[in-house]
Amino acid sequence: MNSCLPATIVSQACRKVHFGALTVVSACRKVLTTVCHSRGTLGAFVLDAKQHQGKFGEDYVRVLASAAGLIVLQGDLDADGVDLGFRATGRYGRTLSPTVEAQIKTWSTPSVSSGHLNYRGLNEWQFNRLAGPDFTVPRFLFVICVPADNQAYAAMSTDGVMLRHLGYFVSLRGEEPIKDPDRHRKRPVRVPTANVLTAASLRRLAETQSDW
Repeated sequence: MNSCLPATIVSQACRKVHFGALTVVSACRKVLTTVCHSRGTLGAFVLDAKQHQGKFGEDYVRVLASAAGLIVLQGDLDADGVDLGFRATGRYGRTLSPTVEAQIKTWSTPSVSSGHLNYRGLNEWQFNRLAGPDFTVPRFLFVICVPADNQAYAAMSTDGVMLRHLGYFVSLRGEEPIKDPDRHRKRPVRVPTANVLTAASLRRLAETQSDW
């Protein structure tokens, strides 16, 4: 199968900008040539499984935030251990525009015991970016449990779209940060399965800036 645009389309596109401006026509041809040469290699830019899973988990939370009427915030550099922030507009008690932040993790092989997820995906540095009471903006860990098969992330029905499976949240405010954290060592975290992340619970987290 020919991966380039048909020659007739290429020439028509170039003629539209050809009014004695030779440099514009030349640029047009160069861009179209690049497109032709790139179309056969687009597979190289497909997300790998880990990227796909992580992106879905973040978008899962964005959908809940949208349903909750929250503003989603994202830093221009991922260097502080949080992925997204969530702001409720308006005044809530003595606080105006309360905001929380979250580190979002996905998990396709969840381990559950005694009403808790036994999550082992945080290294000690990541743990320290969530642990303790000293953050100006409260921070949470969100764990999104997803199917092992990425084709099952979303399903259509006559009632709408289903996103699988469920997300959970936990505050590490009461945990002691690790001295001399090592990025190569894991720090297990227990996440209550009662803390299901929904549009309502996410909004309540933002409004109250706590896990109640």
